[in-house]
Amino acid sequence: MLSQSQLQELFEYDPETGIFINIKTGLPILTMNSGRIRIFINGDKYYAAQLAWLYMTGQWPKDQIDHVNGDRSDDRWVNLRQATQSQNMQNRTNWGKYKKGVTFDPRGYANPYQARIQIDGVSKDLGKYATEDGAHEAYCKAAQEHHGEFANTEEFVPSWNRWPP
Repeated sequence: MLSQSQLQELFEYDPETGIFINIKTGLPILTMNSGRIRIFINGDKYYAAQLAWLYMTGQWPKDQIDHVNGDRSDDRWVNLRQATQSQNMQNRTNWGKYKKGVTFDPRGYANPYQARIQIDGVSKDLGKYATEDGAHEAYCKAAQEHHGEFANTEEFVPSWNRWPP
C-alpha cells in the first residue's frame, strides 16, 4: 500500500486548487475517468480524492471520499470529506430531465409529478404533485431530514473554470 511519504516523493498536492503536480516533470495530473481524476503510480490506479486524503492526513480513507459540491473532478481539500457508500450516494448530482427526486407520470393527470427518495437503499414514495417544483420541494424536505449534511438537492454545475491549473 502506498504511504504518505512515498506519495509526497512523487507528487505535490495543492489543497487550494486540488491539483497534483508530478515532481519530476512539473506537470499537473489531468487524467479523467467518469468525471474523476485518476493517477497511476507503479501500475496501480488511484483516484486523486483518495490520494489527497492520504497526502493531507497520512491515512487512507476508512471508506469513501465524497465531493461536497458534487463535482467529482474538484479535489480541493475543502471539498473532500469521508463518507459511507450510502452517504456518498445521497450526495450524487442530478443529470436527469427533471429536478432531483422527481419523475413524471403522464397517467397522473392532475398530479403527474412523483417525488421519491432513497433511504438506506429503499425507495420511498413522497407523493404526487401538480408541479415539478412541488414534488422537488417534498424531496428536498425529506433529503434534509434523512440525509442531513449529505443531502444534495441542487442541480449539477461543473466547476471547469478552474482548469487549466
